[in-house]
Formats: sequence, structure tokens, C-alpha cells
Amino acid sequence: MKRIFHFLLLASAWTLAQADEPITPSSMTTFCSPAQTFCASSSRSTNVTVINPQRSGERSWTLNEFVQSGFLSDDGNWVASCYGGLDLIPSDAGRDFLIAVIYGRDGSKKVVRLGEIFSDLGKLPETVSHKQWGLCRGVSDGGLKVKKYDGSVVVIPLK
Repeated sequence: MKRIFHFLLLASAWTLAQADEPITPSSMTTFCSPAQTFCASSSRSTNVTVINPQRSGERSWTLNEFVQSGFLSDDGNWVASCYGGLDLIPSDAGRDFLIAVIYGRDGSKKVVRLGEIFSDLGKLPETVSHKQWGLCRGVSDGGLKVKKYDGSVVVIPLK
């Protein structure tokens, strides 16, 4: 009986530890714009993302990047590739930690770092092994919407 208790105790502790870790990266992702006018399919094995229109008369385009956690603009001209660890970042993440990359159909590329969203990284809530920062919420209104850990929203310009 004592062994079973110890096993159950260890199993529950392992489960709790897993809950405080970012998700495991996927090898394929699919995501669409808010109005479903464009959808993208991204493959880690080919390192390619294909953006396809969902109506006739529009052109598809290809991005030579794997997008694990992505968002598309309704006009299909912008793809935001956001940090794939959901709202948890490593506890030692600094101002240069990569949060998102915004790609334009025109070939433009904008990098968004943690220090652009937070002026004081010391205020980020800590978990057992990580820090909580927020989440990318989509591309609209001319920018990438980021919901910070405190519920406030920041819009990062696309260009």
C-alpha cells in the first residue's frame, strides 16, 4: 500500500511539473485570417508556409519559414509568427527574447522582442520554472495585437 501511495504522489508531482512548461512544437500548422479570407499551411519538414486565398481572384504566396503559432491579416498580406511557448517564456529571457516576426507579402520582415512590449521585465509574474508574459492575439487594425499578462493590449505596427 505504501508503494502505491508513493507512486501516486510522484505521478501527481510529475503532472504538475508538466503544466508549467511550454507546449511541445508541432510539425504542421494551419491557421486562417479572422474573416477566413486567407488560410495558411505551414510545414516544419519543408520549412515553408503557403498562404492561400479562400475566394477566387486572389493570388496565393509562399513564405520560406515554418510558422508554429501564426496569424494572418484579412487582406492576406501579413503573417505574424509568434513565440510558440504560449504565455510562458524561460525564466532567464531578456529584452532581446524573440516574441514574434511579422512577414509581409512584399518581402518585408519585422522582428518583435520582449523589450519592445515590456519596459520592466522584473514585473513579469514567475511560475516554478518560467515567466508569464502574455499571448499574441491576432493581426488586425494595422498591427499585431498582443495581450499582456495583466490583460492590457499592445498593438505592434506591421511595418
